[in-house]
Amino acid sequence: MTPQLFTTLRLRGTELRNRIVVSPMCQYSAVEGYIQDWHLQHHARFALGGYGAAFVEATAVTRDGRITHGCTGLWEDGQIEGMARIAGMYRDHGAVPGIQLGHAGRRASMSRPWEGNRPLALDGPDPAWPTVGPSALPEREDYPAPRELTRSEIEDLVEAFGAAVARARRAGFDVVELHGAHGYLLHSFFSPISNRREDEFGGSLDRRMRLPLLVAEAVRAAWPDELPLFYRVSSVDGVEGARSCRHSASRLWTVGFELTGLRPPTYRHPTAGDRGTTNMTIERWRLGALGLGLWLVAGAAAAQEKLVISNWDAYMPPDLLERFQAATGIEAEVAVHATNEEIMGKVTASGGM
Repeated sequence: MTPQLFTTLRLRGTELRNRIVVSPMCQYSAVEGYIQDWHLQHHARFALGGYGAAFVEATAVTRDGRITHGCTGLWEDGQIEGMARIAGMYRDHGAVPGIQLGHAGRRASMSRPWEGNRPLALDGPDPAWPTVGPSALPEREDYPAPRELTRSEIEDLVEAFGAAVARARRAGFDVVELHGAHGYLLHSFFSPISNRREDEFGGSLDRRMRLPLLVAEAVRAAWPDELPLFYRVSSVDGVEGARSCRHSASRLWTVGFELTGLRPPTYRHPTAGDRGTTNMTIERWRLGALGLGLWLVAGAAAAQEKLVISNWDAYMPPDLLERFQAATGIEAEVAVHATNEEIMGKVTASGGM
């Protein structure tokens, strides 16, 4: 019997040939948001890999919504051509092409990870640009404060998301994921940690959810009804006074989103106390969880023999390993906080690699 992991999955009018999906991975190699040769090489590897679907990295809906100078964008029509090459590559090899859209908010204007992953300097080789957010609150004491968005600017951003998703469709993508996690703009409006507004976009939970839901509604309206939409959320903020994703996931279903992708706590490292929230959310809203904070060493997985899962973080549900084994038919074991050498030793001993 074929393990469920390798069976087809239908989401609205789109069918994945299996349930293995390549997540968005930032490459920080774009020029003014435009796709470069690096991106084509990066995605060509996955296009040949037999995946059910694959996503292009977090792509900004406005120029100032980029995380770094090297982030991709869909804020203008000229950027469609490069994206279309990637989408076509995946489609030609049987994978459903997807893209993640977002706005970095107060986490924008950063240096690339290998250049320090810090706020850019105004006089640097890659100059900084002003950041925006729900409130003029810096993420850290030594970070610049964002400018609080006006109501008219918020309306412009909703339109920008709608325009970007329309470009994504013109490029040939069949799935779009909105990035509402990691402290970026949509998440920063939802979280009381970063949103101290006193108007219709701040204060109560319903008002803080207003912008994410307006964006979700605009995107759903601009996206073909027969194609699926995903939304990425953070599991919990992880600090006092914060909210977990269970307060937003159910509302997204009513707007017309098929899948909510769960991410680890945003403002601190997860602890055992997060297990209950994560497990409840997975069971109630069918959130995909495998791969969150895990390093999966494939080894002999292709032969359905054994899989070693490294660094099983505390927020993973206790029964996730059992459910993974039941779904795939692959025997799995956990190497908690194992070193690379220990992991490779386990895989070698199991006959993998």
